[in-house]
Formats: sequence, structure tokens, C-alpha cells
Amino acid sequence: MAPYLSDIADALRGDNYQGSISLESVYRPSNATFEDGFKESLPTFLELFKK
Repeated sequence: MAPYLSDIADALRGDNYQGSISLESVYRPSNATFEDGFKESLPTFLELFKK
């Protein structure tokens, strides 16, 4: 899904979407937890969707 997030964010902005967007991460780094994966993914998600 990651390769498409930038395009999705751009399309939502182009449509002037004003609703909520959530990150439902299922990424789990090696030897870590799903929470760790969420925390690792969050900065990129915020960067893409806060523009």
C-alpha cells in the first residue's frame, strides 16, 4: 500500500476531501510489536496527509 499513499493523499486533496483519514497499520518490524510499526509509520503518514 505504501507506494500508493502519496497518490491517494493527492487525490483526496484534489477532491477537496474534508473528512477523517485513519492509519490502520499492520506493519510489524522484525523483533518488534505492531505498536512499534505504527509509531514508525506515523511520521510519513502525517507528512503525506497534512499537506
